[in-house]
Amino acid sequence: MLAEADDYELKQTLWQTEGPVVVFFHTPLCGTCKVGRKMLDVALAALPDIPAFACNLNAMPHYAQEWQIESIPCLVVVERLKVVEKIYAFQSAGHLFRVLQPYCS
Repeated sequence: MLAEADDYELKQTLWQTEGPVVVFFHTPLCGTCKVGRKMLDVALAALPDIPAFACNLNAMPHYAQEWQIESIPCLVVVERLKVVEKIYAFQSAGHLFRVLQPYCS
């Protein structure tokens, strides 16, 4: 299950985690984001070792510019403070599982 994170909590996790961190960017009124979040919750249930957070992009617009987020929903994989992958197409829970599985230790 994705934990909703504020900017402080996300930054702390990114600084303290050596492995990958998954960040799901959304906005509250986005219907596609709600569907994508449900698929992501299913995929992450099978990958419990990956730290994962949901972030309201409206509350953290600097990430859109800094990480060049082009649209929402957007799933960003960050490792050692660098964006290593961005996913915009949430095709299915199985697809998200296959994309995220290589980031498990």
